[in-house]
Amino acid sequence: MTVLSQQQRVLKTEPPSIRLVKALFTMNFLNCSFESLNPPIVRHFGKSKQLTLEEKPPVLIKDPETGRMECPHDLVTWGRGYSCVSTPTGLRWFPAKWV
Repeated sequence: MTVLSQQQRVLKTEPPSIRLVKALFTMNFLNCSFESLNPPIVRHFGKSKQLTLEEKPPVLIKDPETGRMECPHDLVTWGRGYSCVSTPTGLRWFPAKWV
């Protein structure tokens, strides 16, 4: 009940079902315990192999400003027509056809 009483005034105008759902979400996913300082949502999704970043093979990219192919850069991720490449200046997104 303390989580419900701590909700902001904005939420007090919401129906009881919405307030209860938000309180349960806070208790189940966002609270830390003394044993573990990470909230449960971090512990749950932190072990997922799908969410860990893996370095992909080096790729050549076509620089849109110069039109030249640049030296191999590490591919971070790709999909839906775009790819993210790690360059010396930071991460950059390119259309997949330029990689």
